[in-house]
Amino acid sequence: GAGSAGCAITKMLLQAGVTDLVMVDLNGVVYEGRPGDDGVLEELSKRTNRQGKKGTLIDVIEGADLFIGVSAPNVLSISMAESMAENAIVFAMSNPNPEISYEDAKQAKIAVLGTGRSDYPNQINNVLAFPGLFRGALDARARDITIKMQLAAARAIASLVSAEELNAEYIIPSPFDKRVAQAVARAVEEAVEK
Repeated sequence: GAGSAGCAITKMLLQAGVTDLVMVDLNGVVYEGRPGDDGVLEELSKRTNRQGKKGTLIDVIEGADLFIGVSAPNVLSISMAESMAENAIVFAMSNPNPEISYEDAKQAKIAVLGTGRSDYPNQINNVLAFPGLFRGALDARARDITIKMQLAAARAIASLVSAEELNAEYIIPSPFDKRVAQAVARAVEEAVEK
């Protein structure tokens, strides 16, 4: 999806150094000069889809290493997931019905699956970021929440899963992990530009 969540995720990925990224929405692949796009989507179209691909998700998913879905249920079929790169990662965040079900993703041999649901491994939930993000911003007396602060929060969350613990079903700490808010707050406070 290329709505507000998809655009925010894209901005973060670009800031983190991702260079090969294609956005897709209800109107298909986002490309520079696509009719009807303006504002944020037009700006992001200039920084993504460097090969100028057009079409729909099925036209760009083959060989992809990662799919981040923040759109609608069942938009990623088993055959589409099977066409992705070996050891592909899928974050199917539509809730309660994800872009691809856990069972279908496993059937398609997706290596790592993250969802927005608490009844499956790797629940990716904004509750992991927000208490600590706001605490760190308040402690630093920040006037804005910047991409740098958001990336610091993401890295702090990821750092709580040790190399020994890391596996396909445990890539992110639980929302109930008491270390999360403190780690995020510290990282965010340090990331504030003074």
